[in-house]
Amino acid sequence: MKRRTLLANAAVAATSAGFAGCLANGESPNGGDEGGNGGGNDSEGNEGDGTDAPTRPAIADRSFARTDECSEPESAEIEYGEADVTATGCIRGRSGCARATLKRATLDGDRLEIVVAAEEARDEDEACTAVMVDLGYEAVVEFERGLPKETAVVHEDVDERETVATEKRDA
Repeated sequence: MKRRTLLANAAVAATSAGFAGCLANGESPNGGDEGGNGGGNDSEGNEGDGTDAPTRPAIADRSFARTDECSEPESAEIEYGEADVTATGCIRGRSGCARATLKRATLDGDRLEIVVAAEEARDEDEACTAVMVDLGYEAVVEFERGLPKETAVVHEDVDERETVATEKRDA
């Protein structure tokens, strides 16, 4: 009987240690990457001071707003602030029920990718115009530990995925 108890306790301890290792490697509890340096023995840490603090930018927050202004379809402008990146653009929707949405904002190394989609948003009994519409938006991504070196804005609309803007940050 003591043998079963010992084996059960060992399994719980191994599972807990494995889970703690995942969290220590820059992953959030929900499985996403929080933008850290991935842990381990990377040379990205603060050399010589005995710490392994990440120095890469990390996404702190995201916000998205639909705007009425939309002058040039299938375009976007990227602006770097002190601690954020703003993408202002115009995406084309399939019908009058289409809405611009922030599908995702991800950081891969020093490259930020902002994906904006035109998605249908209507009730079952709602009728929509069958005409293409231009949808304005503004996406803001806030950062900790600096800004990415490059940003790309991707539109997913009417049947295609296209990079509509790319901007490198001045050093």
